[in-house]
Amino acid sequence: MKIKPTAIYSASVLIAALLLAAIPAGAAEPEPVRGVVKSQQEAVLSVALNARVTETPVRAGQAFKKDDVLLTFDCEIQNAQAKAASAAYSARRSAHKSNVELQQYGAIGDLEVGLSKAEMQEAMANSEAVSARTKDCVINAPFDGRVSELAINAYETPTPNQPLIKIISSEAFEVHLIVPSNWLAWLDIGSTLVFAVDESGKRHQAAVRQIGAEVDAVSRTIALVAQFKELPANILPGMSGTAYFTDPQS
Repeated sequence: MKIKPTAIYSASVLIAALLLAAIPAGAAEPEPVRGVVKSQQEAVLSVALNARVTETPVRAGQAFKKDDVLLTFDCEIQNAQAKAASAAYSARRSAHKSNVELQQYGAIGDLEVGLSKAEMQEAMANSEAVSARTKDCVINAPFDGRVSELAINAYETPTPNQPLIKIISSEAFEVHLIVPSNWLAWLDIGSTLVFAVDESGKRHQAAVRQIGAEVDAVSRTIALVAQFKELPANILPGMSGTAYFTDPQS
């Protein structure tokens, strides 16, 4: 039986097509994902004092430097208590010193010396505790930053541990992202991306700094944190944008 050339050609084309279909296609470019800019450092400050605010040198949105004064309180009572506690400690210390000298001459026994020492230590602890409370009379900035929210005004008396002021760092920003968990096949610390900020329309180079500790079993996603390679100008926490990744296997 003779086989027609056209049949041989058709069979060859079919085999070639099947072979091509069996070869895995290159991975598609990853879809863009949304992200939000956050500050690496932020804090909500409060104090344990029951005192009136005397001054609020900064306002919401205002920049400050590390150690700048953010809030001051009227601590007249606390300062007086600290002086009284310090004086009580000095008196107990002098009494104990005298008892030690008297003991050397046999005028008093070990019991009296031991009691005076315990009283001195108690007075010292009380003095330190009262003095520690006066440190909250002035709140200083722990880092360079800006005031995000001010929840107190001068002449108001907040309750102890009430949130008073929220501050954010102005030196270190990062991008928080949620990406498909199957990206872990190629994504790693140091993987690069371009982050396009909605508010400014500008694009900034960034790199993955942290990968989440677990995959969300329902959405099959994982959290990422990326850090800008250079600190962008005029960028603020809360700005959002789109991140563009490149799969090195594509």
